Amino acid sequence: MNINIDKIKYSLCMYTDTLNDDLKEKVNQLLRTGRKVILFSNIKFEVAQWEKYSDLFLFQHFELNDSLAEKAKSICIQDGKEIHQFKTVLKEIGQDIQLFNFEQFEIEHAPVDTHLSIEAGAGSGKTTVMIQRIMFLLHITDIPLNEIVMITFTREAAKNMLNRLRKEFWSRYRLTEDKRYLELIEELNNMRISTIDSFAKYLISEIGSVIGYGKNVSIRSFQQERKELIEKVLNDYLQPFDKEITEQLGGMRLYEFVNLVHSFWDEFEKKGLTEAELQKLDWGELLKEDGKKADDFQVSQLQKLFGKVFIDCEKQFQSLKIRKNAVTINDLTRQISIAAENKASFERISQQIRYLFIDEFQDTDDSQIQLASTLQQVLKAYLFVVGDIKQSIYRFRGADYTAFNQLDKLLGKNQLVPKKLRKNYRTSANILNSMHSHFLQWGKKEFIDYLDDESNSDRLIGIKDSVGDFKIQWGSYWKKEQMKSDVLSLIKEAKARTEAENQNFKDRVLKTAILVRTNKQASLIKKWCEEIGLYPDLEIGGTFFISDAVWDFYYLVEGLLYPNRPVSRMNLLQTSFSKVNVDWHHLSNFNGDEKQIMCYLNQFEPIEEWDNVFRELRLKPVLAVLRRILTKNRPAERYYYYKLKELEEKSPGNPDNDRHARALSLQYEKNMNYIFELLHDQYNIEFLSLYSIYTWLEMNKAVNRDQDEPELKDSETENNLVIVTVHKSKGLEFHSVIIPFTDLDFRFERSELLLSKNFEKDRTGKECTKWRAAWSIKGSYKSPLYEDISPNEESEVIKDETRLLYVAMTRCEERLWILGNSTALNKDRKNWSALLKNQI
Repeated sequence: MNINIDKIKYSLCMYTDTLNDDLKEKVNQLLRTGRKVILFSNIKFEVAQWEKYSDLFLFQHFELNDSLAEKAKSICIQDGKEIHQFKTVLKEIGQDIQLFNFEQFEIEHAPVDTHLSIEAGAGSGKTTVMIQRIMFLLHITDIPLNEIVMITFTREAAKNMLNRLRKEFWSRYRLTEDKRYLELIEELNNMRISTIDSFAKYLISEIGSVIGYGKNVSIRSFQQERKELIEKVLNDYLQPFDKEITEQLGGMRLYEFVNLVHSFWDEFEKKGLTEAELQKLDWGELLKEDGKKADDFQVSQLQKLFGKVFIDCEKQFQSLKIRKNAVTINDLTRQISIAAENKASFERISQQIRYLFIDEFQDTDDSQIQLASTLQQVLKAYLFVVGDIKQSIYRFRGADYTAFNQLDKLLGKNQLVPKKLRKNYRTSANILNSMHSHFLQWGKKEFIDYLDDESNSDRLIGIKDSVGDFKIQWGSYWKKEQMKSDVLSLIKEAKARTEAENQNFKDRVLKTAILVRTNKQASLIKKWCEEIGLYPDLEIGGTFFISDAVWDFYYLVEGLLYPNRPVSRMNLLQTSFSKVNVDWHHLSNFNGDEKQIMCYLNQFEPIEEWDNVFRELRLKPVLAVLRRILTKNRPAERYYYYKLKELEEKSPGNPDNDRHARALSLQYEKNMNYIFELLHDQYNIEFLSLYSIYTWLEMNKAVNRDQDEPELKDSETENNLVIVTVHKSKGLEFHSVIIPFTDLDFRFERSELLLSKNFEKDRTGKECTKWRAAWSIKGSYKSPLYEDISPNEESEVIKDETRLLYVAMTRCEERLWILGNSTALNKDRKNWSALLKNQI
């Protein structure tokens, strides 16, 4: 077969029944210059000389049976150009030889002018295929890295993607000594790999001027300002009937009503509704105020109020944000939607975007979906969106699991080319086969998108040929405490087995994960474990601003800001910054006399060089001074000794005490450093003051439950037991998984706002979105549309919870144990136990 390797830019995939010297030399030349080689044959080759290229998948060799070899004889694909000619036989090879992943190969080599939509099943290697797709583009086109944008769901995912790309370039350089890979490592600093929020902030700074924003747009919570604004707007409407609200609505007080309005407003923001859309919002017909029901008047008045309040709040809030040159996290992409109404605004973007990769696309909301469409249409960027509808679990944040369909509609003629990844590299094939029957039942009921037919299957194909251990253990538990013994037995057994199996692995720590639905459940499991001397890591998400490090830093800033206030000085003395700890009881002798208290406290130096710090604060940037305090006082070291003492008091002589105390101090240190990182991202450092840091910390401590703590590496914790919420476990994998609580009901009566989206055609025939809103207050007061929209909400909640259980189950590698609760199988109850028993 005549092959001109000079014309091959990226890869060669071919069949050969002989490995002569000429072919060997061509393979050598291709590999030495970083080009891939995939060889099919029906005979064994001596390929040891190329094994060093296998780890990067630069070289692969697959031995075919005689039947496949006969079909594959003519295969010769250069840079993916002829894939369509050999698609049938390549698919057959992939089915017969699990290690050849035709789906990944096809996606990686898709034409450069293709918009790709990838449905990537759990554990199917989507990160790998994204990396290899980028490598393909870099070799085939002349595109610089800074014209490729990659959007991830979390900061950790962004860092992981950056590290994976850097590792890929470095590994290729080591193999080939080609300097272009070193240049690509340098170019990585100019590539935008970020969360959707960070990317949206960048876009606002570029195009926000069309709606009034300046260049240095900041991110703020505006929690207090929003509530004050609500109070101001409500004041105009509540005068005639505030007595009814405060006295009739179950004793609801005015501040409670303000909080209720605020929570409803959050729902509008999560869905990305603009002021114009709020103007068109359908609240349903007003009830007659002289109706038969005693509360009809109240419902009617509230209906009128809601119809006006949110529009006024949104209008005034938009003006406030522009004046402050700041936006909220939830509002970022919505602001871009407003700016995008002027298509010419995108011409202001200084950085060209030719390829836009979006990870976890199933978790995008309406405004983010619109953003992807707008960027494609205005900038002519090619899209690569990847995700799994079955793993869409962020509906409570506004995510829409129909995101792929929506984007396809918005793109119109520039349609997405759909592809699937089904080969699972994570979970034992035996466990996948056991889970399949559950998934198929849920798919038949349309709880999840899961089919299993010849033309279109969602069934995961297990690559790992291991024993696997799947079981559902049923018990009858009326209270959580009754489950304690069984839960701990499962944890101890799984932990012991995992530790024994870990002896066969030198490069990683095999972990047992207890997956739970809520933070409350996580805290309960942690408490039970600690009672028997186990110290699991707790990864529940959103805990950064309530961590010990943040509290200590807050008290440090407060102590420096108010040095003569007794409570501030005392708080600082209780932190790990201080060498001494003063017992609060000592202050009782002074009968509240602040002068005497301060006189007593002045004998203790809260931090080293206390007086010198105040001189530095007058001369140096505040963050530089705070950083020096951190270096000088080493609070993480003291934190370790405090925690070790605390653990020894609880569990004397426990050999795990020291390890756990060190892990806690490492987390403390990382959290402390992360504060500085966030402040650098948030503020112009030159104008930062102690007071602005203090107010920023105070606000975030009160309301921010979205910020995660920086993750510790396995080598830093040396812990093989972890408690994780299912939402936090997304994208992770564990050797053993235990799901102990399956009896939490999906829905309960509470105050809520429900939004329903319908698609209608306007006078011109163009399809547009029509929103309807319904509300319930404490389950007693319901708007006219509530009974109409609520059944759909019930259905959507079941789907959401099914997807959540699907995510939990597919995190495991070799062991999945679930504790079912028979008492939760009442026909009127809907929970995970009922799902597992197929009783919904």
